[in-house]
Amino acid sequence: MNNYVEKAFSSKREWYFFSRSRQDRSTRRGFWKEIGLNEPIFTSNGNEVGFKNYLVFYGDQDHDHDHEDGSKVQTNWAMEEYHLQKPNSQVQDDINEEWVLCRVHEANIVDSQDRDYCRRSSNVSDGVELSYLDEIYCSMDDEQDEITFPN
Repeated sequence: MNNYVEKAFSSKREWYFFSRSRQDRSTRRGFWKEIGLNEPIFTSNGNEVGFKNYLVFYGDQDHDHDHEDGSKVQTNWAMEEYHLQKPNSQVQDDINEEWVLCRVHEANIVDSQDRDYCRRSSNVSDGVELSYLDEIYCSMDDEQDEITFPN
């Protein structure tokens, strides 16, 4: 993450930056995996202008040693990619030419009592269990960190 400090808006636990949209999101220490949820983005008057794509980082549990079997574990790092909807006349053939706004943040680890409480609260109202993203948002602090701007 330190490589992007000058090119990103950041606070203590989140970064915003522009990146090309990529199919392969692998790094030396892991990979970003889509969780299969695309959420439409609308203007205040109801026009769809894009969508938000959610990803979770899978990486080495112990950063000093590689796993013998090469396996990766889900981390508490999450990313949202914000895509703009293209006009019909501007169809792009190469997805790698598309730029997206990314938000990367570390979600708090919720202890099992808090997670159970969130599930019980959700089950009481409508019988639906919270999604993984709901659990991430449930675990985040409500405090807003001060945002710093690049020099």
